[in-house]
Amino acid sequence: MEPKPSVTRLTQKQSAVEQTLPAQSAITNSNARDFNSVEELLRWDTDQTPPPPTLGARLRRTINREPRPARSWWARILGRGQSDS
Repeated sequence: MEPKPSVTRLTQKQSAVEQTLPAQSAITNSNARDFNSVEELLRWDTDQTPPPPTLGARLRRTINREPRPARSWWARILGRGQSDS
């Protein structure tokens, strides 16, 4: 059986915890946000953290290299182009 810690040691531990918790909770509460979904969190984070310019340029080049989608069957029959509404 382990000896019981002294009352003084328990008091010291408790006071140390009480001193650190208010400082941490003040920081956390000032920046606290509640998100309903992971997607909402990711969108918020994306708005707060813009990507580096080089990454944005690479993404635009990649998107421009993607093939255009084929016209739908009804657009081919009606003779409408993709840009027509």
